[in-house]
Amino acid sequence: MDRVQHPHARDRDSALRFRRPGRGAGRREGDGVVSARNPRDIVIRPIVSEKSYAAYEENVYTFVVAGDANKIEIKKAIETIFGVKVKRVNTLNRQGKRKRNRRTGDWGQRAAQKRAVVALAEGDHIEIFGGT
Repeated sequence: MDRVQHPHARDRDSALRFRRPGRGAGRREGDGVVSARNPRDIVIRPIVSEKSYAAYEENVYTFVVAGDANKIEIKKAIETIFGVKVKRVNTLNRQGKRKRNRRTGDWGQRAAQKRAVVALAEGDHIEIFGGT
């Protein structure tokens, strides 16, 4: 049985694909987009662990950030709060673990977290680990 093609359907091989203006590439840092959020609502707290302390000597810091914050907002918030120049921002989403209450046996869920690993420009640093 032959398939009948709809009269308005395009042939995928011969059809030209046009991009709609202002779409596809996404916004870049220099577009002048200013976040209306308070920087302290974006950066929640630093992560203090052995792993983050080891990265501290390479001028890399780890923070818990708001779950809906993007890299550009995180960069601007760190620069505003600490007065430093950010070179790179990497983000990761950590899923909340299931945990059992030992007393009642009920299962619960720890909160999920978004973390940002921030590398600063040479010469800048943040005093997180008190006096180092």
